[in-house]
Amino acid sequence: MKFWSNATSTKKNSKKEWLLPTVLIANIVVFASLFFYDLNSSIGIGSRKEIGFVTFKKNAIQRKFDSSVVWINVGSNSPLANRDTLRTFENSDAVITLKNGTEIDVDQNSMIYIDIKDSKPKIKFEEGSIQVRKNKQNATSGITIESGGNLIKVGDAEAKIEKLAGEDLALYVNKG
Repeated sequence: MKFWSNATSTKKNSKKEWLLPTVLIANIVVFASLFFYDLNSSIGIGSRKEIGFVTFKKNAIQRKFDSSVVWINVGSNSPLANRDTLRTFENSDAVITLKNGTEIDVDQNSMIYIDIKDSKPKIKFEEGSIQVRKNKQNATSGITIESGGNLIKVGDAEAKIEKLAGEDLALYVNKG
């Protein structure tokens, strides 16, 4: 009789031995797929109002949504939403085209915050170099650029604004 009890005990131990590796492998598969999904997911503008789009010629730029603390890479011809913060890196060159016809050239190592309230575009310029071109059709709406307590209103004009680290704000008006 003892022989039978050892045989059934061996079958039960054999099932228990396979249970732990099976659970561990299933755990690896579940968490690897969650990691892959998170790694390849992207944050879209969702239901926020689209105000324009961004294209870049060289390197990449990053965006931070108003409600987020994470910087994400922006693809060329990506839509912009209201209250986006954009930054460029070394040797970057990007063009932001707003729906009202305003074009903003963003040079390397620059950071701007775009806020449009009641069709009145406002840019908070932190550092770097930007060039703003406003077309004649929408010159009445204008665009306001704020940097370090200074306000610059650009109507039908083309202006370049620079602010390098440790230096004052420089404004160059090409026309207008």
